[in-house]
Amino acid sequence: MPREAGDGMRATEITFLQEQNKLVLETLERVEQEREQAQDQIRACEERDALLQSELQAINDKIGSLAQRLRQDKSETASKDEHVRVLSEQNKQMLSMLETEEQKSKATAESIKQLESKNRKLQKIAEEFDTAKADLERQARSVTL
Repeated sequence: MPREAGDGMRATEITFLQEQNKLVLETLERVEQEREQAQDQIRACEERDALLQSELQAINDKIGSLAQRLRQDKSETASKDEHVRVLSEQNKQMLSMLETEEQKSKATAESIKQLESKNRKLQKIAEEFDTAKADLERQARSVTL
């Protein structure tokens, strides 16, 4: 019996070890599936990360481009503002010169008006003189005749 008892014990041990082996294999298989799922998730995350990195780079490139354009626009605006300031100053000077010229023109027009008035008076005096001279010459001729 001891041999049979030893064989029974051995069979029990083998059965126990087979069950343990089966459990270990099932656990190993489950762990391998979990590992594959984790690797799939990692690959998906890496792909998503690559996509996001690409989008981020595109956004950064666009930001850089817009920043450069902003600097250029600011420079152009400053240049145009300076040009407008210079033109405004020139306009002020030209308006001042125009005002001075208009004042001179008004003064000259007034002077011309006064001279024309004096000229008309002188022409009237000259006509009166010519008339008086002609009358005197007629009278002198009629007296001498």
